[in-house]
Amino acid sequence: MLKWITCGLTFAAALGTDGPFWKVKEKAYERIKDHEILVSVRTENSSNPLPKKHLFAVGGGQARASCEFTYITSQKYEKYPEISGYIKKSHFDPDKKVLTFTIEAYSYKADLQIEMNVPAFNSTSGIVNHLTYKIVGGPLVGFAGTAEFVSLSPSKCEVGFRGDYSYDEFPIPKVFLEFGMEVVMQKMATRMRGYIEEQWKLESVKSKGPVK
Repeated sequence: MLKWITCGLTFAAALGTDGPFWKVKEKAYERIKDHEILVSVRTENSSNPLPKKHLFAVGGGQARASCEFTYITSQKYEKYPEISGYIKKSHFDPDKKVLTFTIEAYSYKADLQIEMNVPAFNSTSGIVNHLTYKIVGGPLVGFAGTAEFVSLSPSKCEVGFRGDYSYDEFPIPKVFLEFGMEVVMQKMATRMRGYIEEQWKLESVKSKGPVK
């Protein structure tokens, strides 16, 4: 229990008392508003003997689409191989609520199983919709976190994610610790957002009907 309390406090410090770096740092947030997606992955030594280290991943961006549409479209797991650039095959088991996919990057390939907790979207004003995830199979078992969806306007959604992982020896090539995870996460998020915004535009055109 002490290990998880310490990990939680350290993770909170990494996010900052008022929120993640991309949200509370003025220059970073200006970049977010300029349609950039920012991701930070870093590691720290643990204050306890075991595990020796903690990895923290934090990122955020804004999508030019409604939050409900962004939230629902992000769950089209069967589309991940088509749009992610790194995921080669994907399958979601709705009964077990487990997403299984094969990811390939920097000549490294791995099969992951991720337990997903995705509540139905709540459209109540001011509500922050969020989903949680945890890797339960493959490398990085125990890596867990959340993704939050905040409506800024009827056609703009802010999405932030966070995750953390405790380990003694990093189980995948260290290139991912040095820069690989940041690059992969940022590129996947950018491609996912591009797909969401493209689908949003198509839906908007359909809802207006044919031009007379």
